[in-house]
Amino acid sequence: MLPRILSLIVPAVWLISFLMTLRHVEPFYTNFYSISWWCYIVWLASRNELRKEGSLFCFPALFQKPIPYLGMVFFSATLWFFFELYNSRLHNWSYVGVPAERWIRWPGYFVSFGTVLPGIFETARWLHGWLPLGAWTTRGLGDTEKRHGSAVWNKSLATSAVVLGLLSMVLPLLYPAWCFPMIWVSLVLILDPMMEAVGETNLAANLLFGDRRRPVLLLCSGAICGFFWEFWNYWAGAKWIYTLPHFGSWKVFEMPLLGYLGFLPFAMECWVTYAWGRRYWDKSTLGGRTVMALVMCAICIWGVYLVDHFVVQSYR
Repeated sequence: MLPRILSLIVPAVWLISFLMTLRHVEPFYTNFYSISWWCYIVWLASRNELRKEGSLFCFPALFQKPIPYLGMVFFSATLWFFFELYNSRLHNWSYVGVPAERWIRWPGYFVSFGTVLPGIFETARWLHGWLPLGAWTTRGLGDTEKRHGSAVWNKSLATSAVVLGLLSMVLPLLYPAWCFPMIWVSLVLILDPMMEAVGETNLAANLLFGDRRRPVLLLCSGAICGFFWEFWNYWAGAKWIYTLPHFGSWKVFEMPLLGYLGFLPFAMECWVTYAWGRRYWDKSTLGGRTVMALVMCAICIWGVYLVDHFVVQSYR
C-alpha cells in the first residue's frame, strides 16, 4: 500500500518544490537538488516494488530492507567523498550557495552525496523492465574464455587493465590538467577484472563479448542520471559549477557537453565498487567489518574537511 501511495504523491511533492524553487522560496531553493533526487529515488523504488519483478542488480529494496538501504546510502556518500578527495587536487568543480551553518551544511553533504548509488541502481532496475534486452544477450566470444554463459577476462588483459587502473588513479594527481578524466574509469579497470574471483559477473568483458544486459542497463542509467544531475543542479540555490580545463565551452546546464560522456562509465564504476564493498561486508568477520566502517568514516571526515576548505567557493 505504501509504495502505491508514494508513487502517486511524490511527483506532486517534486512539482511543488520546483515551483517554489523558481520563486526562490526557502528551503526549497537551496535544497532543490537533494529534494529532487530523493523524490526521484523514492518514486522509482515505489515503482520497482509494485512491479515485483526480478532484477539483474542485487541491492536492498527500500521498502523491504530499509536499514541495509541506509547502509547503501552511507556507502554512496563515502564513494563520492572519495572523489571529493581527488577534486581537492583536480579542482574540476566547486560548490556555491551552500548553507553557512555547519549543523545544516555537514548533514546536507551526506543527504546529497547519498543519492548517487540509489539513483543509479534504482534507475537500472526500473529500466530492466522496460528496455528490450533480447538483442543484448548475443554472445560473440570467439577465443575468449566463457563461464556460465558470460565472458571472463583473459589473464594478461586483466593484469593490464589493473595496471592501467592504478595509473588512472596516480596520473590525475601528477598531471591534473590533462589526466583528470582518467579517474572516472579507474575503479572499473581495477575491480572489474577481479569480479570472477569473488563469484560476480564482470561488466567490461561482457559489454564487448558476452551477456551485455547489465552493462547496457548501467550505461543507460548513467546517461539518464547524468541528465538529471545537471538539470536539477542548474535550478538549485546550492549547486556546483565546473572549472574543467580544455572543455569549458558548449555547456548543457552547468556541464560542458563532452563531460556527459563521463556519466556512462561512472555508473559501471559505482556498481563494481558497491559489489566489492557488499561482498567484503557479507564475508567479513566483526573485525573486518569494523575496519571497513572505520575506513569509510575516515574518508567521510577527511572529505568534509577538504570540501569545506578547498571545494566550497561561496556560502549562502
